[in-house]
Amino acid sequence: MKAVDTWLRLRIRLPIGKESAIHLQVSQSETFVVARKLSVALFFSLVVLSNAAVIFPTSSPWAYFKGYSEASSPDPAAWRTVGFNDSGWEIGQAPFYYDNQPTSTTAYTGNTLLNDMFGGYTCVFLRKTFVLANVADVSQLQFYAFSDDGFIAWINGVEVARFNMPAGGIPFDGASSAALQEPVPPQNVSLNDPGAYLVAGTNAIAIQAFNSSLSASSDFVIDASLSYTTDFTPPVVTTLIPAAGAMRVNLLRIRATILSLM
Repeated sequence: MKAVDTWLRLRIRLPIGKESAIHLQVSQSETFVVARKLSVALFFSLVVLSNAAVIFPTSSPWAYFKGYSEASSPDPAAWRTVGFNDSGWEIGQAPFYYDNQPTSTTAYTGNTLLNDMFGGYTCVFLRKTFVLANVADVSQLQFYAFSDDGFIAWINGVEVARFNMPAGGIPFDGASSAALQEPVPPQNVSLNDPGAYLVAGTNAIAIQAFNSSLSASSDFVIDASLSYTTDFTPPVVTTLIPAAGAMRVNLLRIRATILSLM
């Protein structure tokens, strides 16, 4: 018997809010009932296990610049971008800190002591780069920061997190909002839609961490980490045309084409 091509159409909802249409071209051979088993097969073929990865952990090295002046001039925002040249900056390992009461049981400790910050400057600029091979795989970023007293964070020049800071741009000689009661809680921020600012290849994260006062704050600390989640939750078949059990064909082969609707 001559093979006759027949089209089936499915619409599936993929993870991360994407929706695609799958067209199946089948050729007749043996009796085959369009059934929900077809969707089960699609699930098996399209499932990829979810994955989480650390981009950089706490206690990582950073390029840093003490806030005696703006980190970049004439554009005070240039230091937040990937292309900024920070080769003249110092390199230090987080946490960055100072504490005027080092013998206290609650005193901050860390890896890079800023022993000239008290009375000298109210902020420190931090930046580092990281590489992502495939931005499409990143469904969400998780940003963690431990800060006393406040910070603003950017990725590729786009603000992504702010803690205990006034609104708007803050100059190098600005300050955080009023100091919080200690112990200050760490910040865990979920960053959705990271594809809006991430790029394939080299990216830059920048943090401007502030004290609440030039000479009335007894301590300071900043540390941070960044990780991401790849969400490959199995897709869901939302439409099957023809409906399950609606037709019978003799099946020789199936050719599937996935057409993204995003």
